[in-house]
Amino acid sequence: MSFLLQPRTPPVPTDTNAVRVGLERWRERAAELTGSEDRDTAAAALECPGTRALIEGIVAHSPYLTRELLREQAFVVAALRDGIDAATARIWRDFEAIDPADGVDAVMKALRVAKRRAAVAVALADIAGLWDLVQVTGAISETAERGLAASWRHALLEQIRRGKLPLEAVGDPIAGSGLVCLAMGKFGARELNYSSDIDLIVLYDDALPVYTDHSELRQAFVNATRTMVKLMEERTADGYVFRTDLRLRPDPNSTPRPFR
Repeated sequence: MSFLLQPRTPPVPTDTNAVRVGLERWRERAAELTGSEDRDTAAAALECPGTRALIEGIVAHSPYLTRELLREQAFVVAALRDGIDAATARIWRDFEAIDPADGVDAVMKALRVAKRRAAVAVALADIAGLWDLVQVTGAISETAERGLAASWRHALLEQIRRGKLPLEAVGDPIAGSGLVCLAMGKFGARELNYSSDIDLIVLYDDALPVYTDHSELRQAFVNATRTMVKLMEERTADGYVFRTDLRLRPDPNSTPRPFR
């Protein structure tokens, strides 16, 4: 079996015991995969020198990535087989497929699964030496942007359905809503790293004709912002997407912060 994702600079594991334990867990997890093709691919990945070196390097040095590697093993073996470009394209499709009309729990889970897979894919490309720093930080920033857009769609649709925003509950809720969400700092520069939070400024255009004489407009956007923050940063069994920070310097107290 051939694998397109091959490391240019294979990592060198220094903890042989961690490698042994990690490979045992890889095999155990592979045996639990539902599809025979996935099980065969997971086993074959340990027979290929390049992919085995990549897996060994991860399980030897990163408990976090080891956990996520095993948790998303079916996705990982597909990424190893089909290559990093196919893996990232699949992740972007997953973000786009999140239905804003779904319940909050379903949206939160879908966001966290897509983020988890994105983190694994970026790490694979990074550790394998396939991407440079600009590509790595760009992909992490793209993940944040897509997760944020999906969160806003659900948050705005929630307000529309409650009759708090006089917009149509069809199409993309962001389009024509007057919402402006500015990415600041590393996010704005597309330089997010693995542990970055995202700094945001949220504005809205209250001069749109559709909002004429709408007295609850400000509160509706405040509530939507609160929902967006919940979707992005609340920790669940599936983790979180990105921590968000709307308390920007130099004076975060100069504007209301009811979502904190």
